[in-house]
Amino acid sequence: GGGEEEGRVRLEREYRKMERESPPYVCGVADGENIWEWGYVLFGPPDSEYHGGEYFGRISFPRSFPHTPPAVRMLTPSGRFAEGA
Repeated sequence: GGGEEEGRVRLEREYRKMERESPPYVCGVADGENIWEWGYVLFGPPDSEYHGGEYFGRISFPRSFPHTPPAVRMLTPSGRFAEGA
């Protein structure tokens, strides 16, 4: 593996792809110049019980990414997810 450099390059590539081809009902943004920390919002899709909902969270990528998974935290209490866990 390429260590931290491999993870940084991978995250930058994934971020650029997400900017071009954003998945439906998701918005993500890197935390300023820190590619290792992202914020996200999940939008409730129409015709679902989540319609109109906005669910905020954080993703922390380890320096060993992509060989180690990120930590994903929900920050918005929804009654269905344990926030901050």
